[in-house]
Amino acid sequence: MIKFFRKIRQRLLTENKFSKYLLYAIGEIFLVVLGILIALNINNRNELEKNKKSVVSSLKEIQSNLLDDIKLSQDVLESYLIDDSIQKKIFDFKNPATINDYKNKKITEIGNYYIDFVINKNGYENLMRQIDVMPKNYTPILKDLKNLYVSLNSTINVYNERVRSTVYSNVDFKYSQDWEIYKRKHKQISNEEANYFANDNRYKKYIIKYMNDSENLFGESMRYRIKAIETYRKIDSLLNIKKSELPLHLLAKVNVNELKGFLGIYKFEGERDILNKLYVKNNILYFDFSDSEFNYIETLRNYKINDTLYLNEGGVWKFNRDSLGRIGIEYRGNPIRLTKIR
Repeated sequence: MIKFFRKIRQRLLTENKFSKYLLYAIGEIFLVVLGILIALNINNRNELEKNKKSVVSSLKEIQSNLLDDIKLSQDVLESYLIDDSIQKKIFDFKNPATINDYKNKKITEIGNYYIDFVINKNGYENLMRQIDVMPKNYTPILKDLKNLYVSLNSTINVYNERVRSTVYSNVDFKYSQDWEIYKRKHKQISNEEANYFANDNRYKKYIIKYMNDSENLFGESMRYRIKAIETYRKIDSLLNIKKSELPLHLLAKVNVNELKGFLGIYKFEGERDILNKLYVKNNILYFDFSDSEFNYIETLRNYKINDTLYLNEGGVWKFNRDSLGRIGIEYRGNPIRLTKIR
């Protein structure tokens, strides 16, 4: 091809057809420039496609990380609910726990362990390294990711550290006593240790602090869990994924049949005149506080945890019946109970 063009140039020059040669030269330059532009365009498209695949890969990695975080939040939830049930026994002053209750393990000691809620940020960090080449149609998700991995993560780290510090101080105190030596020698806890659990206000003060720190971490982990679910679904939408890998019970649909017996009018425990309504509209669960001093309607986040627990921002609504068969709702994360009156 090069030889072909060279022969044409030589023939035009030898025939003194300068004007035709000039037109030919301009045409040849145009073809060369056009070829370069086409090559650049192809290269740019290949680069854009490469960037897109890389960004999509990071977004899918983020989704995988979010699923791991949601599973970890379940561990935090279950740990908190167990500790919450035990601390109620510890502070049951009508039926106080005895030394023998602790020696016979009828009441389990709490506050020796904790669950860190450490967010997996690998996918997010990989995406941030590609921020300059991220296709514009994916940029709307950045606000949600910043909320998760910067704002919420910062708060969660504070509460993680508080729980760690609280538990470590308790463990250090316990191991400064002779209780562990007695336990290893006699294969049971001493009367002195059991008396500390049953009757010493230092232990009760510790449990109050421990539960407060655990409750803060629990609340933030639930808030993160809701945002993680919502962000996961937004990424599904961005990537045009029709069949989500989110578990079905996290897809925010209310099973009216399961909650039918709990829908109705409630009042706060200890209040006489404040009535509230729990109802479903368009498969969304609502709690109407409009008759109370709060004067607002709250949308319960309809992310089911099990047959009695539903997730709400900052906590969990537990639907239950008490020992007298009364229908009620406990709000985990705040010491409130609502009783159904009709």
